[in-house]
This record gives sequence, C-alpha cells and structure tokens, in this order.
Amino acid sequence: MNSNPAASKEPLTEYEKSHRRQSIWQIYLPLAGGIIIVIALMVLAVLITSQGANPAQQWADFSVIIVILPTCFGSLLTIAILVGSVVLLKKALHGTPSLFHKMDLGMQNLSSLTTRIMDKVAAPVIKTNCVKSGWDTFWQELFGRKTKP
Repeated sequence: MNSNPAASKEPLTEYEKSHRRQSIWQIYLPLAGGIIIVIALMVLAVLITSQGANPAQQWADFSVIIVILPTCFGSLLTIAILVGSVVLLKKALHGTPSLFHKMDLGMQNLSSLTTRIMDKVAAPVIKTNCVKSGWDTFWQELFGRKTKP
C-alpha cells in the first residue's frame, strides 16, 4: 500500500506521460536554453574585454545592448499592463451608465419611501401644532390679547 508511484513501479498513465513531456518542453528546456545563452554572453563579454582596448570598446557597446535589452522588455510588459488597464477601464465605463441608472432609480424609490414614512411620523405633531395654533388664534380674536407661547 505504498502511495508513491515510483516505488510501486506502476505504469504511468497517458496523462502523466503527457504532463512530463509538456513540462520538459515548456519549462525545463526554455529555462536551460536561457541560462546557457546568458552564461555564453557573460563569458563572451569577459573574453572580449580582456584582450585589448580597441576590440573591448567594440564589444562594450554590444555588452551595453545586452544589459539594456531586458530593461526594454520589462518596460514593454509595463506598457502592456497599462494598455490592458485602459482597455478594461473603457469597457467598464461603457457598462456604468446602465448601472448608475439602476442605482439612481433605487435611490429615488428609497427617497420616496423615506418621505412617505417621515410624513406619517410627523403628521401627529403637525396636527397638534395646528390645533394649538387655531386655539390660540381663537382666544386672541375673542379677547384681543396674545397668549404666552
């Protein structure tokens, strides 16, 4: 009952074989190729600069270019991210008018509901004040004097 497939010598499934092939071709081979190219360029730059002044000057420009190229590719990645975010923002802005219209309708409904509720809450107070004001006006007209507030 060993869970390790290598220890039990079970044959690999077609999926596992395909996965191993793909990982070799898509991960390990490009990584090894990139490392070999970088090491070769480093060795080439050291050999050229150690021989003489004139060839070193010629190859110094080559080395500078090799050093600058990754920076350029990095900036291309940054520009691609910037362009992608602008495109996504543009798409988002096209969708927002309908969303904001729905939100506006919802806020109008909420405002209307709040107004109705507050009118019902304030109605007894307003009615009481109206009755008191009418009562005060009645006594003022009857006796011609003002009542104290």
